[in-house]
Amino acid sequence: MSVRLTPMKEAYFSTFMDIAINDFANDKVENATWPKERALELAIEACNTLLPEGLQTKNHFLLNILLEENIAGFLWFAMEKDDLHTYAFLYQIYIYPDLRSKGIGEKAMEAFKIEAKAMKAETIWLHVFGHNKKAMKFYDRIGYDISDFTLRLKL
Repeated sequence: MSVRLTPMKEAYFSTFMDIAINDFANDKVENATWPKERALELAIEACNTLLPEGLQTKNHFLLNILLEENIAGFLWFAMEKDDLHTYAFLYQIYIYPDLRSKGIGEKAMEAFKIEAKAMKAETIWLHVFGHNKKAMKFYDRIGYDISDFTLRLKL
């Protein structure tokens, strides 16, 4: 199985944005961070703030995940620098539902690691919503460490 990352073309950007916005809104609702009635509006605002220039947004990289020659999903990351490190921050990896649990995500993350290292990243950071246990198991299995916890107690 050949999995590789390629730059996203403008023609695919609106499909990517629809998926990214809807997934983010749903995650924020499930995480009880945003009210369902406003989640879509807030997700649109957040994505437009992060990607004000779309595909041309500086230091943001939107890639198609190709399985052989077919798009299997996408990967979005940014290159960041703070006082200590240069790092890649993974905003989203998305594999189409009918292609999940086939090893595509793991191969895409390996390709991403190579890409980030070539761009001089020292580390890769990402966020996982607390309700996404499957993602936590996935990242643990491929070698990611937990760096922080935010806990809450519903009253």
